[in-house]
Amino acid sequence: PYFEAPAERANELKAMALFFDATLAGTCAVPAAAWTATPIGGHGHALVLLVEFADHVESDNPVRRLIAESAGAAARMRASEVAVVVSAYLRQLGYAAVAHMPRASEVSLPLMAAEAGLARLSGNALEAPFIGKRFAVATVTTNLELAPDRPLAGPRPRLGRPFEGGLA
Repeated sequence: PYFEAPAERANELKAMALFFDATLAGTCAVPAAAWTATPIGGHGHALVLLVEFADHVESDNPVRRLIAESAGAAARMRASEVAVVVSAYLRQLGYAAVAHMPRASEVSLPLMAAEAGLARLSGNALEAPFIGKRFAVATVTTNLELAPDRPLAGPRPRLGRPFEGGLA
């Protein structure tokens, strides 16, 4: 048996994501406009994960040149890993779940981050409070009903709009 209340389910999954080193986690209903491919039947809810870039290196550090081209790679990998682990957990419980990751997603990750209240539009990029614009996003869509979090105030992204940073 799993939690019956959608709020308890959402809190459990968000806690799991944070335990696995997501910086932020939120839940939302999957808006029809978020699907970039054929919608997955029954997947009406999502857990959205945000992982902050952790590649800030001092300008005089010799390692800076070595990692300059990999900006955000570790964050994208961590976001992907957490999404895969959570989706596998949900499937073990008997629910349908699919991990959507940077560069391999059937949903608009910027739109999902905004819907789950993790980020808002700032110019041509998403911005997360207290984090800024340097983060990666992954999502787990599922047929398990989850209580949604509220979006942040401010403009929200639209499908098809180009974004700066690790979300492109």
